[in-house]
Amino acid sequence: MNNRIRHNEIRKDSNDNELFVYKTLKKLNIDYHYVEYTKEEKDDLVFIDNLIEVKGIKNLLFKTRNLKKDLFLIILPRDKRFDTKSFRNRYNITKIELVNDEELHEFLNSKEGEVSIVDLLFDKDSK
Repeated sequence: MNNRIRHNEIRKDSNDNELFVYKTLKKLNIDYHYVEYTKEEKDDLVFIDNLIEVKGIKNLLFKTRNLKKDLFLIILPRDKRFDTKSFRNRYNITKIELVNDEELHEFLNSKEGEVSIVDLLFDKDSK
């Protein structure tokens, strides 16, 4: 395994949210890995893909435009386009839209460009 990939370790400069995630994973006995990379490497997605030997994904958080405001975390390969029309037809939804930065913080304690499946741990209202 690459020496920049850490297994079940807590990153040294973790913030409170990351510490919460690490502790939750440990409590649930879920193995995890994280990759150490420099600030310069962060935006080089192909480099990161090659480092972890996995093709990258994107995470999109959508909401319905009705009063209930259901949320959908869509996870798909980074190079694939999300077909909103097909999704809406399949689930009989009239309108959906991406949540804005304020809502990302409110719902998942996250921000644009950093949405992850582990952010669901911060969805206190199970939306």
